[in-house]
Amino acid sequence: MSFGQTYVDYEKRIDIERMGKERLDKVKAGIKKYNLGGLLALDMPNIRYIVGSRPFIDVTVDRGGDRYALLPEGAEPILFEGGMNEGPGLPRPTHWWLGDRIKIGFSCAGYNAPTEIAEAHEFQLRKFADQIKNELKAHRVLDETLGVVPDSRIMVDALEKVGIKVNPRKGFDLMRECREVKTVDEVECLRMACSISEACTAEVKKAIRPGVTERQLAGIIAHKAYEMGSEGLSSFHVESGPHTWPNILSITDRAIRPGDLIHCEIAVIYMGYKNCYYTGSYSCGRPTQAQKDAWVKAVDWTRAMVNAIRPGATSKEIVEKMPSAKEFGYPDEDTSVMMQWCHGIGLSTPEWPSMHRAWSLTYPYPIKENMCLAVEAICPTWEKTVQYPNGQACRVEDDVHVTEDGIDWLTRWPRDEIMVCEV
Repeated sequence: MSFGQTYVDYEKRIDIERMGKERLDKVKAGIKKYNLGGLLALDMPNIRYIVGSRPFIDVTVDRGGDRYALLPEGAEPILFEGGMNEGPGLPRPTHWWLGDRIKIGFSCAGYNAPTEIAEAHEFQLRKFADQIKNELKAHRVLDETLGVVPDSRIMVDALEKVGIKVNPRKGFDLMRECREVKTVDEVECLRMACSISEACTAEVKKAIRPGVTERQLAGIIAHKAYEMGSEGLSSFHVESGPHTWPNILSITDRAIRPGDLIHCEIAVIYMGYKNCYYTGSYSCGRPTQAQKDAWVKAVDWTRAMVNAIRPGATSKEIVEKMPSAKEFGYPDEDTSVMMQWCHGIGLSTPEWPSMHRAWSLTYPYPIKENMCLAVEAICPTWEKTVQYPNGQACRVEDDVHVTEDGIDWLTRWPRDEIMVCEV
């Protein structure tokens, strides 16, 4: 692995060309499998998967509506990009390598769309729908069903109004099947993301001391992540003391004090791929026995889940290893979603599959070779005081790659004990 340089002539690292080809080949095969005339992607992760392009503003946001990609059956993908991003009329457009397969898209449902004026909004949606209709006609697939992902109801309705047969469910299933199983280069992108998270963790461990704030720690993390080659931060938050239980998933100006537990989710983006990684719990000063016990229990819960992961297993077998909601003070499973959890990671996080006791005990999902999964657990200490009315908690999350021969650990931060930051 190398930061800032993914491919060289003397080592086989991440092969971007191969990754793009293998992703596109999977989608083309899916179009044939689902008997579609093409696939229209409206959101950033699916656009990037198909055509290898990201937005040039708000790269951490998955929303769509201002750019989209069309893959007609039997053809190559066409990217419709916003005018500001593409720079029409320039001698070398931003997506010059796409040639005539880069076209200006219409802002019709995203943050640039004129949604405050109903007539203007409808005007933009008609432009979009007519544009897609003309492309389908030019590729002789207008009479066939178009898969769309995601099911953006405003844009789907616009397509149906101009006579295009649309099937969002097929589009969703096609892309889920493609993306939930990773290629070798996708796995390495996620491994790189985890390596960056670990570099950030080392910086945080050095910085934790009485008086430093959650926001200051977040700044240290962000600086290191960008320095190491991250495109951005995805699920990113720092909690300390009473903010660790319940876990508020935020960043505030609270100052760290002796006796606090601190945990950070340092989920970064590398080549578009988003890990999901609670790199560990820190203690400002030496932890109490209850804190040590909570850490051991959280680690044990995640290890039990990981040990159940293998090709051919189901999500039911994994969530059976999770503690029930009542074991950590919650009344039912739906109230505890995202506390004990296992989910896919990739160009989105969470990604498929999503596993929790609330649904996976009843509706199991198969685990497949080359899935990449995040496994997380949280355990409260139950040491309640005036300063910690709910107590505190230890949280841990690791990322794994499912192989035929067992688990390939993408995350490597030691789990033997809470990270002690001396005061």
